[in-house]
Amino acid sequence: MENFTIDSHITIVKIDSENDGKDTIDNPKQKETYINANIVNLTPDTPIYRIFKIERLLSTLKEKKLCLVKPKLWDDPFENFLFNASGVLDDGSIVSFKPIREQFYGQCWSMKEECDGLWRNYTSNSCKTCTKSDFNKRKGHSPISAKVKTTVGKLMDAFYDKTNPLHYSCYFIGKVRYCKIDEIVNYLKNAKANICDTSNINQVLSLLIKRESFSYEEEVRLIFSMPSPESQFDINKIKNPWDYNSDVFNFSINPNQLFDEIELNPWIDNQECASIINEIKKYYAGNVVKSKLYNHPFFKIKL
Repeated sequence: MENFTIDSHITIVKIDSENDGKDTIDNPKQKETYINANIVNLTPDTPIYRIFKIERLLSTLKEKKLCLVKPKLWDDPFENFLFNASGVLDDGSIVSFKPIREQFYGQCWSMKEECDGLWRNYTSNSCKTCTKSDFNKRKGHSPISAKVKTTVGKLMDAFYDKTNPLHYSCYFIGKVRYCKIDEIVNYLKNAKANICDTSNINQVLSLLIKRESFSYEEEVRLIFSMPSPESQFDINKIKNPWDYNSDVFNFSINPNQLFDEIELNPWIDNQECASIINEIKKYYAGNVVKSKLYNHPFFKIKL
């Protein structure tokens, strides 16, 4: 999968589209073939991580669902740069890419096993449940965040919905590529070819580009492309149906199968840590630990 090519994805799409999307996935090997065609520059056994505010993690464990959101809700103004642009026709008319933009949903993961910067993104004074005394005691860090660990293959196996007749053009995961601004500008010069791609892969690849200032994140993105409302099939027969009027897309998971481990952030005191672990254990049977990022090192120096 490190040698991903657009052709490998398009070959799968072409076979299915020629059969009017009627090919069915009858066994795990078939599903694996489709999944591998939609993994961009990663391998299925790559470990990946995602940090949640603790309230969001607990709701994820209780409801057994993961949530993707439309990229317009992401923080960086350069996110979704291709679809946020406007097209100009030969006659000077302005064309909006909004209909295409609205069909995509994403969720961010990371290949970084441990990262101070990522912990800080989720443990800042922006947390509304963090009191002033908590904020002062922890030097600006709210205690309530946790990180889950899984692999690309396990996440895609849960995400990839074979009951969707257009599955081959809907479910993707890929490693983010970090670019200079001028590289992004050059990419936009080919926007017409990229945005009109019926296989969806070029649109997905545009969502896997981010400014190099964020390279420390080593981000991986899970991407869902919602089928057109004109699609001729019954959404109610799909395992994880979507809502055309919603900014979020949920899919079902088994947390005990998907998550290899849960880790709490390094600023939580031991008493609070034990309390949170007990709460997590109501819904998750796996290992729950506290990050050792700031454990005090004790070196012995030979004199």
